[in-house]
Amino acid sequence: METVLGALLTGVTGALAWMTRTLKKRISGPFERFVEHHDAYYHKVMVLGIGGTGKTTLINRITGDPSANPRVATAEYDRHSVKQALVDENLSREWHFSFDDYRGQNPGVLVQEIGAEAARNGQTPSYSAIVLVVDLFPALGEVDSPIAPSSQWDRKRVQEHLDGWTASMIAAFRGFAPNASYICLFINKYDLVEPRSEAVEKQILRAFRPLIERLELNSRGALFEVHVGSLTADVGVMKVFADLVTTAKHVK
Repeated sequence: METVLGALLTGVTGALAWMTRTLKKRISGPFERFVEHHDAYYHKVMVLGIGGTGKTTLINRITGDPSANPRVATAEYDRHSVKQALVDENLSREWHFSFDDYRGQNPGVLVQEIGAEAARNGQTPSYSAIVLVVDLFPALGEVDSPIAPSSQWDRKRVQEHLDGWTASMIAAFRGFAPNASYICLFINKYDLVEPRSEAVEKQILRAFRPLIERLELNSRGALFEVHVGSLTADVGVMKVFADLVTTAKHVK
């Protein structure tokens, strides 16, 4: 009798376990697929700027990648990535951004570096965004002592940017990103200007006006923004990333 009851209990237990597994699959399966399913979009961002402007600092601030070390000059070519997950009314979506950091002391070297990377990969890179970083003061390694805050930015440094980023040079870089949805000019080291005010920002924008006009001419079909800020002080950094996410939502 006990043997029969034991066999019955074993059979019932096995049947219940099978039913539980079956029901769990039927109930949780669609939910798990819903949770795990998402659309992923990948965007490459070209970060440009002459040596010491803050390209690597910008990437470090956005991605949080410690290997993007602003204290170490970019030796050749680095890529850093960040993922932005958002939820809309339909499904969860992910935007993956990779930031290409090229060694470059001048625009000509940058063109060579991008061409060399294309040769290594066997294809020309296609970028969905361009961020050009310029600054108001020389790189720390180019001066004898730390830069003290000043009411006057370094006009020679500004002219260096205007001379280097000619219309033809900007057009050359635009050729690497013909379908870019976002182009940004980030004017760095505003934290070293004192006092700071809306009037001062307007003066800075006037100083860079020739470069802004060149970029505007090459920004057809893309959102073009100019941000005056400080990468070391995290002023304006998230504006750039917010622009990237906003424009990326409309590009698959």
